[in-house]
Amino acid sequence: MLAENLVLDLLREVLKAQQDNNLLLDGLAKSLAKLGTQETDIMADLSSLEADVKANGDAVASAVTLLQGLKAQLDAAGTDAAKLADLSASIEANTSNLAAAVAANTPAAAPTPVPPSVPTP
Repeated sequence: MLAENLVLDLLREVLKAQQDNNLLLDGLAKSLAKLGTQETDIMADLSSLEADVKANGDAVASAVTLLQGLKAQLDAAGTDAAKLADLSASIEANTSNLAAAVAANTPAAAPTPVPPSVPTP
């Protein structure tokens, strides 16, 4: 009878230890799942950032090309009034197009938060 009680006590301890291990494993599984989700989110953010950097680089390259072309046109126009007038009109058109593109692709500024009013006693 004593031997049976000892075996039952040991089995209960083993079962309790197994239940504790299962709880730990469940917690680890949930943590790993959360890490996987966070990794996916980070990779999406990274991809978006890479696309933004490329778009920015493309815009800078376009601006450089525009400025280099403008210098070449100024050099070619020299002091010819008609060529300078045409160049001026071209610059105005490019300025308008550039301003419109910047405005269309610039996110609206976040509104400034207004602190809650404090009632006077």
